[in-house]
Amino acid sequence: MCDIKEKIAAGTGNFSKREMKVAEYIVENYQQILYMSGSELAKAAGVSDATVVRFAKTLGYSGFSQFRNDMKNEARRKRSPYSFLKKMPEISKSGYERFLSALSEDMALFGDEIDADKIDYVAECLLKAETVYLVGIGSDGVMVKYMSDYLTTMGKKCIAIYDEGISLRQKILTASSKDFILLASFPTVQPDEYWTASFAMENGIGAALITDSELTAAALGMPCFFKAKVPMESFFNSSVFVMILCDMILMKMYDLDESGIAAALKRYDEVTGNA
Repeated sequence: MCDIKEKIAAGTGNFSKREMKVAEYIVENYQQILYMSGSELAKAAGVSDATVVRFAKTLGYSGFSQFRNDMKNEARRKRSPYSFLKKMPEISKSGYERFLSALSEDMALFGDEIDADKIDYVAECLLKAETVYLVGIGSDGVMVKYMSDYLTTMGKKCIAIYDEGISLRQKILTASSKDFILLASFPTVQPDEYWTASFAMENGIGAALITDSELTAAALGMPCFFKAKVPMESFFNSSVFVMILCDMILMKMYDLDESGIAAALKRYDEVTGNA
């Protein structure tokens, strides 16, 4: 079955110059546009709404909605564990060298893009918060587990949220302006993530996002975000950059409140019998 990127590549000769801008934008930001409206895509690509519709029709669709639905269906198929696993023989041909090379390049880019002021801001907010809400659905829960373990040990009250739907909303509803929400979203935005971001903004609750794309941050309306891009797309992706980012935030918290955190760690040792 011909995938959508292949359809776009095959239709290149039929696109107008403006339609080509849409095509290029989609290919370069494929995972992040699944929930964008036609108008949002047009604005991001720098074209008119009508151009987006014409682009979809050039590919043989009735309009942008049908094109986007096809993209969503394709994304669901490709994100299945088996579909990811099928990619591995191709990735494995060049062995560890290719993976380490990609990891090294992305690590350099990750380091260049880190905003120290945002690290400071989030560390300060986590220290001041009465309760820290950590939100990560599905595989995004890696961040939740990691931060929850450390923050709890450091004396912070945390609510770890891995759930979706009503369970997530019931837990978030207890948050107030005295609290802070740290949300992870990779790579496709879920409805519950939209709801969480909106709830935080509507109720004056501080929040930050860890993601792999500026588009995800824009879609969620999150001005404070960190980009932690996974180096290669496969079934065995790790969260190495997310963990490094979390470490930086935790280290900054210790810098800002060394005595308070040291006291909390001492209490932890006493309670667990490690003193």
